[in-house]
This record gives sequence, C-alpha cells and structure tokens, in this order.
Amino acid sequence: AASGEELDAVVELLGTLGDRRATGPLTDELASGRLLRERVVGALGAIAHRDDPRPIPTLVGLLGDPDLSVRRRAAQAIAGLTDARAESALVTAARDPDREVRLIAIGELGRLRAPHAVAALTSALTCSSGAGCDVETAAAAARALGAIGDEHASEPLLSALDRPEARLRRDAADALARLRPPAIALAPELLRRIRVGAADRRLDALAALAGVLRGRPNPTATELSLGLVEGDDTQSAEVAAGALAAMLGPCAGCNAEPAARRLERRLGRADHDPELRRSLVAALGELGVDGTRGTLTARLARDSDPLVRAEAAWALGKKAAPDGKIAPALERALADADPAVRANAAAAIYRTARTQGAVAPHSGALTRLLADPDPAVRADAALALGLDPDARPALARLGDDPDPRVRAAASSALAKRPPGAPADFVAIHVVDFDGAPLAGARYRLTLPDGSIKLGATDGRGDVREESAPRGGCALELLDGH
Repeated sequence: AASGEELDAVVELLGTLGDRRATGPLTDELASGRLLRERVVGALGAIAHRDDPRPIPTLVGLLGDPDLSVRRRAAQAIAGLTDARAESALVTAARDPDREVRLIAIGELGRLRAPHAVAALTSALTCSSGAGCDVETAAAAARALGAIGDEHASEPLLSALDRPEARLRRDAADALARLRPPAIALAPELLRRIRVGAADRRLDALAALAGVLRGRPNPTATELSLGLVEGDDTQSAEVAAGALAAMLGPCAGCNAEPAARRLERRLGRADHDPELRRSLVAALGELGVDGTRGTLTARLARDSDPLVRAEAAWALGKKAAPDGKIAPALERALADADPAVRANAAAAIYRTARTQGAVAPHSGALTRLLADPDPAVRADAALALGLDPDARPALARLGDDPDPRVRAAASSALAKRPPGAPADFVAIHVVDFDGAPLAGARYRLTLPDGSIKLGATDGRGDVREESAPRGGCALELLDGH
C-alpha cells in the first residue's frame, strides 16, 4: 500500500496534470480523511481551472468549512470560476474572519455583479471595528460595489471619501463613477468638498465628481477644474486635467473648444514639468478639438521628454479626423528612439485607419516594426497591418513570435476582429509593497481590443485611460517596478 507521502504526491501530480478523470476519486477522497484535505482541494481547483466545472459546487461548499486551511484553498481554487449559484455562499464568505478568504469572496461578488450582495458589501465598506474591518477589505468592497453599480451604494461610497486611507478613497471615487444611474445628485456635495475639504481629500472628491459627471459636465465643475489646471499646484492640475477629459471627452454635444484652448495655454507654461505635460496632452486628446491637433503634432515631433511624445502619439489616435499633417507625423514617430513613442504611434495609426481606411501608406514602416525588439511595438504594428490585405503573409509569420500578446494581436488582425466601442474607462492605482503610490513607473497596458499603450504612472501612481473598449485589461510594470 502507498504511504501517506506517496499519496500526497499522487494528488499533487493529478492536480498538475488537470486530468478530468481524477475529479470523482478526488471528491471521494475529501470524505475519507486519509490525506491532507487542503491538498485535495488544491488539486480539484487545478482541474476546475482546466475547464472541468464538476468540482466547483464542492469547492464553493468548502468556503464554510471549519478548517481555515481548507477554506483558504477553496477560496483560491474558485477565484474566477463561480457563477450566480455561488452568490449566497460568497456573501457568507465575505464575512469570514480570515482576510484572504474575505478578499477573494468579495472580488468574486464584484466579478459576478451580484445584485443581492450590496448589503453585505456595504457592511464590509463601512464597518469600523472588529474582525474584518481592515482597509484592504473596505477597499475591495468599494471596488465590488462599483462593479455591481447599484445606486443604493452611493451614500456609503460618498462617506468613504472621508476615510483617512488614500487607497480606499480612490477606490470609492472610482466606484462612484460606475454607479447606474449615475449619482449626479452627489455633484453639489462633491463640489463643496473640493472647495472646503481637507487638502489631502479634495483630489479624491474631484476624481469622484468627474466620474459622476462623465460625459455630463456642468459649468461650475468645468470652471472649477480649469481653475485648478491653471493654478500652481501640479498634482491638482494633473487630476483636474483628467477630470476635464472625463467630463468633456465623452460629451458629443458639448463645446469643448474653450476648455481645450485653456489647456493649450497651460501646456505652454509647463516646460519645466513633463509629468504635467503628459496629463495635459492626454486631456487634449480626449477632448478631440480639431484646432488643437497641431499642438499635439508639435509635441510629438519636438518635446524633449519621450513619455510626452508617446502620450501625444496616443492622443492623436483618440478621435480621428482627416488631417494631412497627422499621418506624416505619426509615420515619423514610428522611427523614434523610444519604444513607447513607436508603439503608441503604431496604435494611433491603427485607430485612425479603422475610420479612414488609410493604413496602406504606412505599411512599409509598420512591416519593419514587426521585428522591433519591444513586444508592444510589434503588437500594435500587427493590429494596424491587419487593415492592409497585402500584409497577411507578414502577419502569419508572427504565429511563432515569442510574446503571447504579439501572437494574439496577429491572430486578431488576421481574423479581422472588430474592436469594441470606446464606452468605458480604465482607472488603476499602482502602489509599492508598502502601499505607497508608485509615481513615474513605466508600464505596458494591454486594452481589450489588443492594442498596447506604453506610458508612465502619474504623480499619484495612477493609470487612467478614457474612452476605452469594454473588457479586461492587463497592466505590466517595466524597468524593474
């Protein structure tokens, strides 16, 4: 007979192999008690992640097991796999005394957009003492409430903007932006907080205001934001520029030209601050005013900071319009020394060509980029070349590319998969292992349409992208971050 250690090794191997035939015997083994149950749970979870749904009900049931190690392994195993049938068990697990179990359960409730979880999540957000009242749990609850989007969460999320923990305030601000219908009624209170609130909390109130007014600006909020842009506080100016992008960018019927002109003038006074220039350039791209494209083209050609040039390239692809100067500027940028500029210029050509059908003039330069050392450059070039029927042989050769993002982009280009409509926004807060904001960190952001943006976090450690397609994103930090 095999020893316990040998049986444990067999269980681990079965999980590694993910063989569906092992599901029944492993489930039976849970009841026998011969082996470490958490190890059997881990193996069942591995099999479930190999597209065998049969272990999932058993794993969900184990969220209530009296053994903490079993609950933890069950929670780890079900992450990303549950459906609405697990909602009740997940609500219970969201109150688990163990933080890891709580966080996974709360994350699943958000992923499922579980409508009956709002009360439990609100409790996790607002509790102030006792087990389960840590800031990580509250922040996770805020994110889940935002994903669910229930308007009844508006007041608890507003209250969270008063909490001392910056990360929680930011998650609450982003969650308010995702409520449906939009919590426009909170605008007067948010405006008040921006004017008279504590200095360290005004910017989170501003971010929340921009979210609830996304695509629905009012004159007071617009003027307040412009005043902050024109002020001397750089961080306030950056957040205010982003707020203007959120409020005015998606607003089809708004006259954004007066605001764009004031952003242009502020950009002309920001030569000493590349971080602020990036924020202003990004906002101008979102506003999409015809008369400001010359400013963006000039920044792409001549700004001394490569990340500003990269942001300008990306911005020129945001709201494409016929312009004889943009196409040559983007093609020149394909030869820039910095990969961020090359990648973002290729992505901009892809976006403009989708509406104007003019990728063929760039095909030679884009084809050369298929051998670029940076995978983001290769991926964005591949997407653009997908609009040129003559580029199919070159794209087919990317099936052997070592980077999965490049292979995915080439496959999408060959299949001519249409991108989603720009109907969402991205807000990611990047922190170090101590929870401090990671400012100026270079990143690679893969969007749902397969395009990849290269950029850097702002002064608050934020990555923000307006008018993005709906779907999942992937963020990778570069340069050792």
